[in-house]
Amino acid sequence: MADFILSRTIKAGKPIATRTKVLLELSLFLDKLDPNRPWQVLVRQWKKSRTDDQNAALFGLAYKIICDETGCDKDELHEEMCKRFFGTIEVEVLGQIKTRPLRTTTRDAAGKRDILPWDEFSNFYTKVESEAAAFGIRIPPPDPLWKHRAARNAAA
Repeated sequence: MADFILSRTIKAGKPIATRTKVLLELSLFLDKLDPNRPWQVLVRQWKKSRTDDQNAALFGLAYKIICDETGCDKDELHEEMCKRFFGTIEVEVLGQIKTRPLRTTTRDAAGKRDILPWDEFSNFYTKVESEAAAFGIRIPPPDPLWKHRAARNAAA
C-alpha cells in the first residue's frame, strides 16, 4: 500500500487562528487513517532549501567553467569544494584511510539527506567563486540579482 502524504507548513509569526486551522487539518487527516495499522508521524522544523536556480548556477555555470578550464571532473570538483567549505573527516575503506567531506550540499555528516538552506548554499557558491578566482578563473554571476531575489523570496 502506498504512503499517504500530507504536508503542511506552519509559518512563524502567523496568527493563532492560522495555526489552529493547520492543526485541525492534520487532526482530521490522522483521524481517517486505518486504526488497525501502525502509522508513523514525522514533524520537523521547516527551512527554505536551496533553489533550483542556485543548483543550476553551481553545476551548469560555475562547475562547467572550472571543469572546462582545468579538465577536472564535475563530481571530483564538487567533492573537493565540499571538503574546502565544510571540512573533512577521515574514514577507513578496506584498510585504507580516506578523506571525504564532512558533509555535502545534499547530505549531512551522518550521510542522511539534508539539503542546504538557500543562504548557506549561497555562501557555498561564493566559496566556489573564490576558489576559482585563486586559479585565475572568473565565474560570471548567473543573474546579478539572484542572491537578492533568493533573500527576498525567503522572507516572503
